[in-house]
Amino acid sequence: MPQFVPFRGLRYTAAAGPLSELLAPPYDVISTAQQAALGDRNERNAVRLELAEGGEERYARVTALLEQWLRSGFIERDPA
Repeated sequence: MPQFVPFRGLRYTAAAGPLSELLAPPYDVISTAQQAALGDRNERNAVRLELAEGGEERYARVTALLEQWLRSGFIERDPA
């Protein structure tokens, strides 16, 4: 039988900016032009995490970026 384990989600805080500038459609429906436009809309747009460019090193860059946003208070974990 499968086991389901709860986890604490992540949310943008008000310090990150307006949600209209931060949220992005699902990664698999974003065109290259949309990706650029979303990234230009706000430096903390979710597309910067979802569609990072580059080879295998992109995962390390995205991890570092997410950790930076958490430390800066732009994203926070849901309470337990």
